[in-house]
Amino acid sequence: MTRLEVRNLPVGQLRGYLVDELAGVADGDTVRGDGWAVRFIQGEPVQLRLITIAVLFIEIEGAREDEIAAFMRNKTMRGGG
Repeated sequence: MTRLEVRNLPVGQLRGYLVDELAGVADGDTVRGDGWAVRFIQGEPVQLRLITIAVLFIEIEGAREDEIAAFMRNKTMRGGG
């Protein structure tokens, strides 16, 4: 199992990537496809002074785990600033 942690990204957007681009089927907090399953787990938000940052864990399993993990890493990459 591969577990990724992302911050301040909406789970609906990430679920949409898996459904639209990889023909996944959403079922609650899990999206399944041919040879993979991705589960979304809400983490404890991080408080940074007056700002609250959402934390999301992404658990990836299956025969295509490495491929799907790389896909999710690319989709969750954000530029600094």
